[in-house]
Amino acid sequence: MYDVLIVGSGPSGGQLAYQLSSLGHSTVVLEKHDRIGDHACCTGIIGRECFEAFSISSSLVQFQACSATFFPPTGPPLRLSKDAPQAYIVHRPTLDRTLAQRAQGAGAEFLTNSPVNNLILEDGGVRVQSRESGREWQARAVVLAGGASSALPQKLGMGRIDDLATGAQANVEVNGLKDVEVYFGLGTAPGFFAWLVPTTPGNGLAGLITRHQPGQFMQDFLERLFRDGKIASTQVETSFGRIPLKPLPRTWGPRVMVVGDAAG
Repeated sequence: MYDVLIVGSGPSGGQLAYQLSSLGHSTVVLEKHDRIGDHACCTGIIGRECFEAFSISSSLVQFQACSATFFPPTGPPLRLSKDAPQAYIVHRPTLDRTLAQRAQGAGAEFLTNSPVNNLILEDGGVRVQSRESGREWQARAVVLAGGASSALPQKLGMGRIDDLATGAQANVEVNGLKDVEVYFGLGTAPGFFAWLVPTTPGNGLAGLITRHQPGQFMQDFLERLFRDGKIASTQVETSFGRIPLKPLPRTWGPRVMVVGDAAG
């Protein structure tokens, strides 16, 4: 019987596990994948305030952004810059693993290959079940931090997130990229924006957000970047992730709380 069981080992789950364990609560985190962080579709841009609040190690920083160039649908681009870094690009998989290691150092337990299929609320706690592994855990309370695709909140009668967009992103080889670049326009990412972000020398992340046809818009965007001489090739592997645009109707209930993207 744990005090708290957390479903999902992303930044929300990892940070919460650290906080709870530091307060002396017995905590276990269940991650459905076999390795923490590998399946994240995320650029890793965080603001300076977030970087400082989470005490993130500078070793995770791939690029410090002091400037950004914005490309409107028509007309010349606009460049904004400051002397001090305004944002940091961190390697998201390593961030997830670092937060998990910090939580483990505080006493939290992490179990991979442990997808959660069912939650049973009882008077004395919550039973958490995994059909794949045939395992069952018990806790006084459960936190759902499994991302926007999690079906568990709806199973518990907390509703579902109806307004979602899709992010598409790829690692690309870049040519002399020195700024974060943000692109706008109906033909690029209708309703949202696209980006080209430097990471390590000679490499970057290209991506966009849209409600419909993210694969097609992503291919068109890569071809545009290639034509402009900004990336070396369009033959890259694209990953996709769902992005909630508004919160769940209800994010808490008896012995259950929803956090992070799972909560919208």
